[in-house]
Amino acid sequence: MNRKCAYGICGADIYAVPMKTIPHLKFLRGRESGITVIEVMVSAVLLTLMMLGLTGLNTMCRSIIRSQRETALASYTVERAAENLRERNWSQVSSAAGVQTWLQGLTGDGLTQLNAPRMKVTVAPYPPLVPAPTPIVVERAANGTCTITSQPPSGFSLRSLLAVRVDIQLKWTSANGNRERTRELASVVSLSGLLK
Repeated sequence: MNRKCAYGICGADIYAVPMKTIPHLKFLRGRESGITVIEVMVSAVLLTLMMLGLTGLNTMCRSIIRSQRETALASYTVERAAENLRERNWSQVSSAAGVQTWLQGLTGDGLTQLNAPRMKVTVAPYPPLVPAPTPIVVERAANGTCTITSQPPSGFSLRSLLAVRVDIQLKWTSANGNRERTRELASVVSLSGLLK
């Protein structure tokens, strides 16, 4: 053989050479080339651990997505409520009975799809007066009933003002761990519309 090859073996001749003559395959001597039951069990355990890790990751990702979906729906609901209130006339925005009637009739996906949604609307003078009068506060319970929890004294009316600050708060119980979550929006509404 006048060709120079590694270990005296060239190209296709490798399969014809006994294993004893190839030094880097010495570990296969005296054994069959296969896998043992222990190796199969170890790889099954590793595969199981990997699958459990992926299942936990999947569960966590679904929980985060559900939470973000709730947050987006709540934000949309609060923004729509502010737009809806802005469309009302001044006497409805500046009186406790008007805010209560508006809040009672408010509908939206967030009020039907969120778990136990509760809304609170606060209407106060803008710019703030000194001493600050009692604001109008109307709350809507999860069952849809609305109650006036505070309003200015009978000698003071928000109707005489040019602008009011409206705070809308939506609370609900999250499907993730039954935590209470909140979204809030504040807006200034003037006698002639929304102030920017």
